[in-house]
Parts: sequence; structure tokens; C-alpha cells
Amino acid sequence: MIHDGISSSSGDRIWHGQNWGTGFDGLYPGSVLVSTTDGVTVPVIPQLSQNWIRYMLEKDPQFDFSTLNYTSIRELYYQNIAQYDETVGASDPDLSAFRDAGGKLLTYHGLTDNLVYPNGTVRYRQEVDKLLGGTETVNDFFRLFYVPGLGHCGGGYGPVPIDPLAALVAWVENGTEPESIAAEFTDASGDLVTHNICHFPLVSRYDGYGDPKVTSSYSCATSYGPEV
Repeated sequence: MIHDGISSSSGDRIWHGQNWGTGFDGLYPGSVLVSTTDGVTVPVIPQLSQNWIRYMLEKDPQFDFSTLNYTSIRELYYQNIAQYDETVGASDPDLSAFRDAGGKLLTYHGLTDNLVYPNGTVRYRQEVDKLLGGTETVNDFFRLFYVPGLGHCGGGYGPVPIDPLAALVAWVENGTEPESIAAEFTDASGDLVTHNICHFPLVSRYDGYGDPKVTSSYSCATSYGPEV
């Protein structure tokens, strides 16, 4: 369930799980958070999830999470949609009014985000594509950038976008379409790693030569494999 996500009673996926390589502890990737009492160790649900279930869904500050199982988690998912999707949901793919008003949307998402699962974002983008004319057409006003190793807005073990707002401003004010956005981080050995993040559905592929820690050693491509 952690990686596969939530499935319906018939086995169809209704929401995504975490990507492999994503941690569980707190806001940023790490080990599983646990609590030990009288020699018994149990996992601790992140505080954000605890509060939402206790106060917004169960409306019981003393709710016992040990009573949850796959069936009840699925029921909570459906309850959440029924109660709150209309007011706080962000899944409507009809961005036509935004597009027609001249709006530009630049989104980046870390592939090891353990709070907002990145495959939900690609699912949303695909729904926008289907509704509004396909990937190339939607790229005219909405560009999505997936960042390898990045956690929830920051943290993790991958490059962090340096100034995506500047790329958005250049797109809106100068018509400069963002083919990639610059990112960097300091790795475990203390070296500065620079990278350009390509827009969806392209990926940043190593050219096969050059320093793998330098932007110039990569190109935007349709896959990580060799060109055919």
C-alpha cells in the first residue's frame, strides 16, 4: 500500500503511493518514525495526517489509529472526497479560463516528496492534457518539472530549483518558454552539483561523458535510455 497507493474493493487504484526511495520521517526524507513503549515498537503516523483524520474526518481528538485497516483507510479516503473536495479540492483539470486569460502555470515537484505524492501531480497534468488538447498544446501555458531526489519543496538528496519564479516572470513578461529550470545542491561529499530540470514529459539524460555533477553533461530527452 505504501508504494502502490490506495485501491478500490475491486482492485483499481484510486490514489497513488510514495515513490521508491522516499523516506517517511517528518517533512523530509528519513527513516520511519517510531515510538517504543514497554518494549513494543510501533510506527508513528505523521502529525499532519493525524490531525486531519482526528479533527476533520473522525472529529475525535482521542481517535485510536491502531483501529485502522485497509478497508477503513479506503473509507476515510472516500469520506474525505465527499466532505472536502468541493471546498479545498485541487483536482479540477479545466484550466481553460486560466489559459484564455493569458495565465502561465509553472509547477515543480520533488520525486521523493513524502507529503504530496508526485504521481498525483502527473495524473493531474495528464487529465489537463486530455481535456485541453494534448501535451504540446497544454505546454503553451502549463509546464511541469519533476525534480529527482527532491523532498517536499526542499530537503532530500537531489537538486533544488534556484529561482523558478524568475523563469515564470520571463515566460509571462517576455514570452520566454521555460525549457528547463536551473537547480543545485551540495552532495554528501560537499561538492556543489548543478543540474537543469527538464519540463514534462522530458527527462534530463546524462550524455555519457563529462562530469555527472555538472549541468553541461546532461540534455533533455524523451527517456533516460540511449537515443534510437
